[in-house]
Amino acid sequence: MPEVSITLKPDGRIIKARAGENLKEVLRRAGIKMDSPCGGCGTCGKCRVKITSRAHPPKEEEIKLIPARELKEGVRLACLYQVASDVEVEVLFKDEGARVLERGIMGGLTIAPPVKKRRFFLRNAANARSLEEQLTLAVGRPLDQNCRPEILRSIARGLPEEGTAVIRNERIVGIEEGDTTGKLYGAALDIGTTTVVLSLVNMLSGKEEAVVSALNPQKEFGQDVLSRISHAQKGEPFLAELQKSIVDCVNSLLEKAAQKTGIDKKDIYEMAVAANTTMTHLFLGINPESIGSAPYTPVLAGGIDVKAFDLGIWISPFGRIYCLPAISGYVGGDIVAGILASQIYEEDGAALLVDIGTNGEIVLFDGREMVACSCAAGPALEGGNISCGMKAADGAVEEVRIGEDVFIRTIGDDKPKGVCGSGIVDLVAELLKIGFVEPSGKMVSPAKAQQIAGPNLAARLVEKEGSTAFVIAYGHEPQDDVFITSRDIRQVQLAKGAIWAGIRALLEKKGISLKDVRRVYVAGAFGAHLRPESLSRIGMIAGEWTERLTFAGNTSIAGATLCLFSGAKRKEAENIASRVRYLELSTLEGFDGLFARSLRFPEGDRPWKEDSGS
Repeated sequence: MPEVSITLKPDGRIIKARAGENLKEVLRRAGIKMDSPCGGCGTCGKCRVKITSRAHPPKEEEIKLIPARELKEGVRLACLYQVASDVEVEVLFKDEGARVLERGIMGGLTIAPPVKKRRFFLRNAANARSLEEQLTLAVGRPLDQNCRPEILRSIARGLPEEGTAVIRNERIVGIEEGDTTGKLYGAALDIGTTTVVLSLVNMLSGKEEAVVSALNPQKEFGQDVLSRISHAQKGEPFLAELQKSIVDCVNSLLEKAAQKTGIDKKDIYEMAVAANTTMTHLFLGINPESIGSAPYTPVLAGGIDVKAFDLGIWISPFGRIYCLPAISGYVGGDIVAGILASQIYEEDGAALLVDIGTNGEIVLFDGREMVACSCAAGPALEGGNISCGMKAADGAVEEVRIGEDVFIRTIGDDKPKGVCGSGIVDLVAELLKIGFVEPSGKMVSPAKAQQIAGPNLAARLVEKEGSTAFVIAYGHEPQDDVFITSRDIRQVQLAKGAIWAGIRALLEKKGISLKDVRRVYVAGAFGAHLRPESLSRIGMIAGEWTERLTFAGNTSIAGATLCLFSGAKRKEAENIASRVRYLELSTLEGFDGLFARSLRFPEGDRPWKEDSGS
């Protein structure tokens, strides 16, 4: 294939490619990262570029996703564009970051870390026959057999007169010169599909020294786990690419936390990781292919303890990483961490843990045992697949009130740029309340809106992207408006319907009524910025639960922190994973009908009650 040149505007950088190559892949190879929620399938419309030289005619998918004015200006989707000749390209996507939830409720923190230090003096073992015996006598502990060869190699040239032994599970795993007993740090890590959070803590005092976060860089391979599984299925180099991406991210966060605190990374000896099942596999470099199709079986059973060095994580040379166990292919270590942090199994009566994201995971405790399920909520509740949807970043509408006019609040109090998950739920709830959206999900006509409300609100119902839309915030030009369409509301219906159907399926399986649920924990960033009444208004939770709701925050990082500090908590996590019963909704008799009924929004001014659920 002949070589072609891609000139990036406005900086003039030139990238070489082969004719016929996919433009998104060429840009990614050159280090230019773009959001690709659909995994490069041409359905999300996020990877927009402007071809400033002559552009190919737009494809059918591009005509659906890109306004006609922009198509005329040469805007195309990089994932659908094949480079045929020399071309000039302007990348339109700008990653503006996102607000990341970094903390969550945490019950029962015990400071009893599996790693500790012991100062030693060689004179205590002067009569020993070997350097190994001198060391074990001086420390009063044997060598860890898994680390013995490395320790013996390190002491071959002699032992320090005074030193510090690093001890894990009462075995020596390494030695350091001088007294380093005051330097013992660990890191708890939450690897989410969308975000990664790291908490750096003092293992001696329990103090959190720093918390840092980033967007998961694997998003360039797709926003959801199935897209990333598909990428890994292509072969070993593609799996390695995914693993390197997340390992580099973790190392970057460690460096950021170290710079923030002045702590040396070599003084970090332990990490505990909570992640969904696919993210755990990818972090460890294990192909998650088996999770991608029925019966959705993970490769890994139980938690796993590995050397940090083996994963390329740059902490202490004696550092180890513990990954929390998963319950199933789609209920992972992050949910085990959430159960551990919320302690729903200690509730006096029935309790729910609902983690809302692209996948919704639900755990029900019936007073005796726990049962869990996973439902494909889709990206709508995180701002994905929504016309003006965006991450929870500055300028995102996060709160909506509708009275005589529309009142909004944006993150950072910036000019409205789009709407994030909490804003979307708030908005749909308000439109339902004023009658602009019917229980079926259909948006009313402008004529009917005039009858329901005043002309000010009715004027906000317009035609956008071939669909009826409600304008949330006006821009200087119509193309700058922030709005929601009928198609967007359908996406919200699908998401909330999946979660409500999952909740109802678990309740029916255990024979528990809505009124018998004593406590509902909503975990994750989505729930942290929501009003309970908005959740009940759209029918994602029962109306009687609004007073029993606890927004639990990032329970994944909280549960990982508990396991970081305590070997007993790790055993508890393993016990939770083994005893939670998993319910596969796709094989449940009658679930399709339950899901269909769950799509409908609650009638009138009344949220779900017992007789209007399923």
